[in-house]
Amino acid sequence: MKNVLLTLLLPFLLATIVCCQAEPILTEEAKNHIGEDASVRGLVEQVSFSQKGNAFLNFGGRSPRQVFTGFVPAQSVAAVGGQKFLESLSGNPITVTGKIELHKGRPEIVISSSAQIVK
Repeated sequence: MKNVLLTLLLPFLLATIVCCQAEPILTEEAKNHIGEDASVRGLVEQVSFSQKGNAFLNFGGRSPRQVFTGFVPAQSVAAVGGQKFLESLSGNPITVTGKIELHKGRPEIVISSSAQIVK
């Protein structure tokens, strides 16, 4: 029951974070905010998919030299808008909201809801 409630409320909570934060941080600054909930803005330079169906929105360069990544687990791709939507983000500035974590030494936000992405 708790998971269902969290799933229903998560988009609204994330939208609140986006609305209430004064200014998003730039992708280059994300490394200074590890462990924080934040909105990160930058240009998506590459969108790629793994064999398992995970999506990677790379900012500030192409993999493996990207400065920041928005990671969409395979099970969340449809909830975020689908593969075509994610591919359409390439070359566009967007804001990604969530908890900034380190993965393989680079900052990333795990994206599981469309509310976490703002064009």
